[in-house]
Amino acid sequence: MIRADYITGVFMTHIKQFDKMFSETVFPPFADPEAQANKVAQDYWDQKMSEPCGPDGPDDDPGNIADDAHQNSIDFYETMFAMHHTVVNLFTAGVFHLFEQQVGTLLEDWTGKRPKFPFDELGKLTLKDAAGNSIAVTSAPMWAKLDELRLVANVVKHAEGDSANKLRAVNDAHFKLPSVRGTELEKWFGDRMLGEPLTGEGVYVTKGDYDAFVAAVIDCWNWLMGVIG
Repeated sequence: MIRADYITGVFMTHIKQFDKMFSETVFPPFADPEAQANKVAQDYWDQKMSEPCGPDGPDDDPGNIADDAHQNSIDFYETMFAMHHTVVNLFTAGVFHLFEQQVGTLLEDWTGKRPKFPFDELGKLTLKDAAGNSIAVTSAPMWAKLDELRLVANVVKHAEGDSANKLRAVNDAHFKLPSVRGTELEKWFGDRMLGEPLTGEGVYVTKGDYDAFVAAVIDCWNWLMGVIG
């Protein structure tokens, strides 16, 4: 029967490996679209200004070069900004589905049957601690964060629908550009119908959000080990 040593050695190890791969390898190239876009503009300017000139001066007007550099920067920023949120959205959904698969393995081991919706079934459980006290899984301090993660994963996968409406009620910041949160522009976001969150549009999970979700998953496994021993 799966107990604490398996949760620590397998489930938590897999979560940490997933997070390490994302945080240290996948995410860094997309971490700062603005700085990368500025570099694209500067590199274009430097490259054009270092080209050989004709007998009467530069072949291109410096003003035109500056305009082109600016446009290249904008084009690059729009692409990288979308990819930034695409990869964070995608890996946030991945964290949930990995956790849910682990929960399915745990419940199959405990009951002999793998549930169709492991997270929902986990939420129905009442466990006994070492003293014989009954503890509902939903009473765990990180449960609300895990349920928010579930909603985010569903919205990233399915876009508009019941989960999107529930997520708006729980934390509508996920539907607002990080740059407008807490500003007057914030009111213009959050009520729009979602299209394609996997293009980085409409749902804007931040790296900080992702980190908090990973921490909630780790906390859940630690809490569960503390209950079941």
